Amino acid sequence: MVISSVISEHMTGVAPLVDVENARAEAQFERETHSQMLDRFDGEPRGPRVKNAYGDSYIQTRYRFRKGVALITVEGSLVNRGAYIGAASGLTSYEGVTAQFAAAAADPDVKTIMLDLDSPGGEAGGAFELADFVHAVAQEKPVVAIVNALAASAAYAMASGASRIITTPSGVSGSIGVVVLHLDQSKRLEKMGVVPTLIYAGGHKVDGNPFEPLPEDTRADLQAEVDQLYAMFVATVARGRSNLTEDAIRATEARTCLGAEAVEIGLADDVGTFVDIAEELQSSGMGRKFMKGATMSQADLKRSPSVASGGEPRLETTPQELSGAVLALFPDSKRAQAFGEALSKGASIALAADLAKMIDDGQSTKMSPLQMAMAQQRRADLGPGGGPAPHQAAAKDDLWAHAIATVNREFGRA
Repeated sequence: MVISSVISEHMTGVAPLVDVENARAEAQFERETHSQMLDRFDGEPRGPRVKNAYGDSYIQTRYRFRKGVALITVEGSLVNRGAYIGAASGLTSYEGVTAQFAAAAADPDVKTIMLDLDSPGGEAGGAFELADFVHAVAQEKPVVAIVNALAASAAYAMASGASRIITTPSGVSGSIGVVVLHLDQSKRLEKMGVVPTLIYAGGHKVDGNPFEPLPEDTRADLQAEVDQLYAMFVATVARGRSNLTEDAIRATEARTCLGAEAVEIGLADDVGTFVDIAEELQSSGMGRKFMKGATMSQADLKRSPSVASGGEPRLETTPQELSGAVLALFPDSKRAQAFGEALSKGASIALAADLAKMIDDGQSTKMSPLQMAMAQQRRADLGPGGGPAPHQAAAKDDLWAHAIATVNREFGRA
């Protein structure tokens, strides 16, 4: 991420043209919707568009929605302000992405948020606040970030807040670092016969100005600022990527990694394509939010849990098998314990999941007589013709995959 230390010239006396700005925002939204999203993610635009606190521009809170999945696309360089700025312009604002996430998080129809990233990064200001917000949303709804095909610097900070990160085979991830640019124009101006004069108050007011070489004390101050931001960046990534320590993150030395290498060193969870991930999320209705102790490879995720090793079909896993596998995978989880106990008493997977969810709300997870009766009735309806489905012995790996997939699908996290 780049922090400009060059003194900028600002326009003055220019009144904002509210109607023109809003018209541009409208046109930009249409371009973004039709030329970028619609071709890749069939569905409907969702989310309100509201004016900001000043009433002078529309905040782009719309996202693409289909089958329980909200798509938020981030492209180009990242800037802090300008919520009306969208991906079609070549810039994306933290303000706008925050508004999109807030709208998707509040939409009861949205079960999963898909964050589509193709950005080299951008401003430091606002980047970590957005990463914090993405992380907070991911505690309520699964957020799947896809590096398609670039999530570098501030864009990777954003991705690190997601529940999981998928990279395309050619996707570039990383660049966890900070840079400050100082441009010394003094010799060029001297050749041109230009002699700038800075009139100021406050000893550090013109630190880093481009009209003189950078003094060592100013360089030291800027380095201290960079180091502080770098520490914030590393801590942000370490929080979101629990598989990486701060030392491991620093050891990358701001390198970028391609595809499978990012998975190997822990910057991403798996390799996939945009289309495959979109179809997977839409077909399941929610993301497979990885829980502590549960990991699945791409091959595991594509393999049906109803097919045992060796290619032999299995029509059902016994409640005892599934209950035992869940408890073995998540021994410290109260939700898993409630889930397994309900299964062992004859509850369907759906009912067991509903009971497990009650733990978050502080409700009782004891099965009522009515629930018990419903559980027994549902169990009788599993197999063809109304009878119990026949059981075939399954390999241990398939049982674990079934347990993980079931728990992730039904109640997200233990």
